[in-house]
Amino acid sequence: MSGYQKARLESYLSGAKEKAVKDTANDWKRCASVLSIISTALADASPKMKEEIGGKTGPAVDAEFTKAAETMKLRAETLTAGSAKLESVAQVMADAREVKDTMKDIEPPTKPTRTPGSSTADEETAQQTYDTDHGIYLAQVDAQEAKAEKWANAMNTDFQDAIPAMRAISGYEPPPP
Repeated sequence: MSGYQKARLESYLSGAKEKAVKDTANDWKRCASVLSIISTALADASPKMKEEIGGKTGPAVDAEFTKAAETMKLRAETLTAGSAKLESVAQVMADAREVKDTMKDIEPPTKPTRTPGSSTADEETAQQTYDTDHGIYLAQVDAQEAKAEKWANAMNTDFQDAIPAMRAISGYEPPPP
């Protein structure tokens, strides 16, 4: 039997692609590194261009190189932050999947049948065994549901926390309601 929280976790994981998210995080990290290298190169070359070119053009080149270097530096920082968020999302997805994969289907115990009239000793014993087994079953379902809820909530939290970084990278802002 699958409870609501276990079904919710399974739903969250049904389309989750940890490897794709991790690969994207690594791509963004590489892009950030390239942008940082270019930013540093432009910042280092900028003052030299001002001197070597001179006149009005030298300072204009210096200003544009400085502006481009700062823009690339900021973009690298944005990509680095986004990469970290994606790494976190990929990890929580992997951890949640690992937990979900250990969850077994829990079946309720079979209720004993009783004959009409007075109960026999065997029927009383069967009922007591059932009552005990049913209590264990409920405790197992509750524990599994709590674990599933914890990981579904963790995924939801990480996904929500990643949204600002994704928007900063994509430039997308949803229309106002």
